Amino acid sequence: MITKTQLSKLDISELRALKDLIQTEINNKAEVVKYDLSVGTKVRINHKKTIGQIFTIVNVKRKKASVQGANGRYYTVPFQLIEVIK
Repeated sequence: MITKTQLSKLDISELRALKDLIQTEINNKAEVVKYDLSVGTKVRINHKKTIGQIFTIVNVKRKKASVQGANGRYYTVPFQLIEVIK
């Protein structure tokens, strides 16, 4: 784990390179999640407003998925925020 003091020692170009690496890794993990998704799959959304809630996939698009909660609300969520419940 990188600490705040370690980050403060890096210059701007190193921070940008680190940011690019992190974004690439997030996108790669989102692609893996995309192949696990299909209509009816139970998922969690990694967001503070949906802690502890379970959703069902209603539609899978190119970069986002539509989900429906137990209360009937629909959300369109990017793959980066979705965790498949296994």
